[in-house]
Amino acid sequence: MNEILVVDDEKDIREQITGLLEDEGYQTRSAPDGATALKEIEKRQPDLLLLDVWLGDPAYDDLKLLEMVRAKNLNIPIIMISGHGTVETAVKAIKLGAFDFIQKPFKTERLFLVIQRALETAQLKRENQALKTQFQSTSELVGSSNAIFQLKKNIEKVAPVNSRVLLIGPFGVGKELIAHQIHVLSLRADGPFLSVNCEGRHDELNERLFGSEGAEDGNLGAFEQAHKGTLYLEDVSSLSADLQSQLVRLLHDGTFTRHNGNQKVKVDVRVLASTRHDLKKLVLEGQFREDLYYRLNIVPLNIPALSERREDIPQLVEHFVKEISRSEGIRSRTFSEQALNLMHSYLWPGNIHELRAVVERVLLLSPAANDQPVTTDELPGELKGEAANIQGAEDLLSLPLREARENFERDYLLAQVNKFSGNISRTASFIGMERSALHRKLRHLQLERKEKGFGT
Repeated sequence: MNEILVVDDEKDIREQITGLLEDEGYQTRSAPDGATALKEIEKRQPDLLLLDVWLGDPAYDDLKLLEMVRAKNLNIPIIMISGHGTVETAVKAIKLGAFDFIQKPFKTERLFLVIQRALETAQLKRENQALKTQFQSTSELVGSSNAIFQLKKNIEKVAPVNSRVLLIGPFGVGKELIAHQIHVLSLRADGPFLSVNCEGRHDELNERLFGSEGAEDGNLGAFEQAHKGTLYLEDVSSLSADLQSQLVRLLHDGTFTRHNGNQKVKVDVRVLASTRHDLKKLVLEGQFREDLYYRLNIVPLNIPALSERREDIPQLVEHFVKEISRSEGIRSRTFSEQALNLMHSYLWPGNIHELRAVVERVLLLSPAANDQPVTTDELPGELKGEAANIQGAEDLLSLPLREARENFERDYLLAQVNKFSGNISRTASFIGMERSALHRKLRHLQLERKEKGFGT
């Protein structure tokens, strides 16, 4: 429900306009002068401002208040209203950033139409910004593995409710993408989505999260900008003790004070947070507040590493090829089965981010006229393990034949089993062995006891 702040020095007009707006389903606030209007905006940014040109105060009359609001870089659509306006005043107001100018007395239908257009334009701007943010990363959760299937189901369950969610997983697994999907599927989808990385200097992060007060350098923080929407806090384990305390207070009653300010600001924001560290361990070590941990960890979501969903690699590669080819304007290519097999056996310590970087590197460095599938020779050296292979060959040459053969078999079979995510049946089929024979060989090489999670 959109909230409109009505600013007019005439009480009867304020009450008439707010009454009409409330009958149409809008929430309203009102202010009789410029100073009160600025205080109301500081308390909470409205979705739209209806502003009279003449407020009976030289400090705010004749578009001065409009200039003050715009100087703070607030993205509030502003509609100017006046009973003594001129064409010159209207043109100046539009140039200063007003959405439209309405002459008193105005028809109710005209007012509602302009308000609707202003709100729709503001919404479109937010959506465009969200699309720009999305374009920088994957636009969807790609994959059909059981791990991704379960994750998608969990996202569908938690998205519609207003509970806080803690995304847990290593670097590069796509936690921000998942946070954005939760927002898109939530009841707040029409509101803003903001992301803040919690690493960085305390003072800068404090101002970025909670904003600051001051006529010259005052600005809105992420919590106010995300009002009625979602704020994603990346890597909350990096928050300082003071910021942890401020966040606890905000999550308790929805209020906070800006940097250099003393007035409480109340917001309605759904908080999604992520961590790549064991927060429970950090709590026991005294590095993370226990009350903050339990407030953030209402619904924990474990995000699988790429090594836990290797069967998704072909789909991910195809998705990244299409995305990169479109964004960079370069030729699209397929990856050969041998290249995909090699990518399947790699551990991917950088997860999805590393996979995308590899695909982009291959496409950018490939000959423009090369329409052949990407081969293993075009993949980076770390995937091929060239240095490890050389060292491994030297080690094998120093061993007796039987021991060298067992070492080779152990490394080979372990790589193949990992390649198929521990599925023994698929591994046996690929290497040409009976499943029972492979089980015996793994037991003989003492792999089954060391590697948990081997399936049938």
